[in-house]
Amino acid sequence: MSLKVLFFLNEEGGSHIGEIREEIRSFPIIYSAIVEKKAKFCTGMDYLKNISIKYSISSQNNAFLIVPIFIGHYVFGYICSTQIDMDKITEKLLDDFTAFGNVIGQLIIQARDHKKGSILSKRELEVMRQIALGDSTKEMADFMNLSELTINQYVKSAIKKLQAKNRTHAISILYQEGVI
Repeated sequence: MSLKVLFFLNEEGGSHIGEIREEIRSFPIIYSAIVEKKAKFCTGMDYLKNISIKYSISSQNNAFLIVPIFIGHYVFGYICSTQIDMDKITEKLLDDFTAFGNVIGQLIIQARDHKKGSILSKRELEVMRQIALGDSTKEMADFMNLSELTINQYVKSAIKKLQAKNRTHAISILYQEGVI
């Protein structure tokens, strides 16, 4: 597993810090939060033990919160913060952070799915749905009152937009994204 960091957020806003790739197991608290799909919090010596020595740590930072972003069994990101009031962290709040990570995961997946579905026109999507149901080009042409050539143009256009290799691959992409 590797860690990717693209943005750093603080009170002043966000700043792009490029891309960092790290072996996630070198950050025990992050690894634990991801494996368990549960928000984690540590302070003091636990904080120092859980953060890689490769990175400089401000003496003002002595607490760390990690919230995995997930849907089902799939964790695809996380939120970290060192700007947290240690006195206000409770098990209930950690449970709420865990639920928040799940909701954010669902929203990200829904937004991604909507984006994939919205790349295709209404007609292209309709044709791809009919293909998924097993209809032939002739059957679709008759049913939709279009020529077979027009149906094939919609298919070619959808394949190109989805960056698929063929009809089957395009249908597979749409199924994986939950569009059809």
